[in-house]
Amino acid sequence: MRARRVPDDFDARRSALWREYRYFIWHGRSCWPHLRERVWWRKRRWDMKSVREACRILEGDHDFRAFCKTGECPKESTRTILRLRCKKIGSLSIVIVRAPSFLMNMVRIIVGSLDSVGRGDEPASWFRELLGEAGATRKPERKFSGVTAPACGLYFWRTAYEDVDFCRQPFIPFLNRT
Repeated sequence: MRARRVPDDFDARRSALWREYRYFIWHGRSCWPHLRERVWWRKRRWDMKSVREACRILEGDHDFRAFCKTGECPKESTRTILRLRCKKIGSLSIVIVRAPSFLMNMVRIIVGSLDSVGRGDEPASWFRELLGEAGATRKPERKFSGVTAPACGLYFWRTAYEDVDFCRQPFIPFLNRT
């Protein structure tokens, strides 16, 4: 853990340049008991090639209305995903999402939709429909996207601020007194 002095007008939420969430999914017939409440346990493995293709489609500026909790979506639902990756380590998949801001339940709905692609229920190109891109046959709406993944696998991982680096400079209280 680190602490830094910040300007008086600093706001942890509003001053962030971006936030990063990680979502952990365990794949396999069984799940370690100590992980069961900390990951989303899916018995079927994902087609990682399709999942990664879907992740690339979601990066950039898009209308994420289909990835927002029903009844909680603001009029302006365009957001920018700076980075969306899916790593695999043994039976564990980690979805990494970085953006300046998110809609309500956006990350969990993205992961639930990636699960549909990973299991082969939907093609990666389905995400173009959900975003309402050119050629889409319907408006982007929540009812067309995947399930909302459970909260147990979602973790706020880190954030970045302009001119405030919490990670690189050592914090030694008795040396930093003024």
